[in-house]
Amino acid sequence: MKRTTLGDTGLEVSELGFDFSAGRVVRSAHESLERLETDHVDAVGVTGYPPAAPAYVAERTRVDTIVSSCRYTLQNRQLATWRDWFTRHGTAVINASPLSMGALTNRGAPPWHPAPPDVLARCAEAGALCGARGEELARVALRFAVTTGGFAGTLVGADDPAEVHRNVRWITEPVDENLLREVEACLEPVRDRSWPSGRPESRPA
Repeated sequence: MKRTTLGDTGLEVSELGFDFSAGRVVRSAHESLERLETDHVDAVGVTGYPPAAPAYVAERTRVDTIVSSCRYTLQNRQLATWRDWFTRHGTAVINASPLSMGALTNRGAPPWHPAPPDVLARCAEAGALCGARGEELARVALRFAVTTGGFAGTLVGADDPAEVHRNVRWITEPVDENLLREVEACLEPVRDRSWPSGRPESRPA
């Protein structure tokens, strides 16, 4: 299967490295076909937008899959409201970044994280809560996303094979349900808060 990403400008996310304007998407498609030395791709997917945007596309043409980031996590459940809609339209949903780009970890979000300060503060508080119990917030967050989401797949980053094996182990190990409830209570004031990404002129209205 040949796969590519449209709209990627080659810059880091922190440098607004995604341009999803119509012109850039068309140019990016041709660039990708040339790099892949092919005249087609095997599947059509949409990523980088809030769920309503790929839903708009899926109503009008075939969309095999969408990749939605940071929208089914301990802090944000927006994607859950769209799960059945996409299923009815034959679109598989991949839930990406269940750790909310590092915010849902004991270490905390990287400096470039685009979330509002109050969201990051609550995530940091949840990390401290887990750390005080000898637990890793990332484990709680990953297991929650995988075991409760019901999506076609979950996409989480890993630096090396050891982290891949660790993530698989985390998914299969139970978590302290009382701690999970405390973490959810901590994040409740910022539940379902999201943030813009990509170039301002290319963001959905």
